[in-house]
Amino acid sequence: MIKGAAKVHEPAVSDEQAETLWWPDFRVVALDNARWQVKLLSAKACDWVRRRTEPPLASDAGKLMITELASLNLLICSARESGLKIEYVGPHQVVRF
Repeated sequence: MIKGAAKVHEPAVSDEQAETLWWPDFRVVALDNARWQVKLLSAKACDWVRRRTEPPLASDAGKLMITELASLNLLICSARESGLKIEYVGPHQVVRF
C-alpha cells in the first residue's frame, strides 16, 4: 500500500441485506444509434431468455445479445412484467428499471 493512501474497506453484507440490495438481471449498453448490447447477469435472466426464445438468443458462454431498439423495448417490458431488473448504462448516467 502506498504511504498516506486511504485504505479501502469493503462493507460487510449479511444475507438479509444482500436480499434487499438492488442487483440487475440485465445490463443494457448502446453500441451505436442502431445496436444495443444486452448482457445477462443472473441465472434468473439466463433461464428467462432460454424459456422464451427459440432458438435461445444468448449462449451460456457469452450471456450476451446484440439487438435493435424495437426488440430491446419488447425485452425490457416483458422482463419487467416477470419481475426482472434492468440496468441501462448510458453515456452520462445509469438508469435502473
